Amino acid sequence: MRDNYTCRNALVIVVSSSDSGSDREAVKALGFNEYFRKPSAYAEFMKLGPIIKDLLISAITPKE
Repeated sequence: MRDNYTCRNALVIVVSSSDSGSDREAVKALGFNEYFRKPSAYAEFMKLGPIIKDLLISAITPKE
């Protein structure tokens, strides 16, 4: 994705059931922005919403 001119600046958030350190490193090496382990409980999963919203807002807010 990062090699594609059109998509290279896209915000990429990975939500995975894996909490493996090697998976996190692989995502980091690919240039993804964030990696979250998907919680198994619904209430915990819903807590990701505000975090992702903040990431999206920060991605579109012009930097000075």
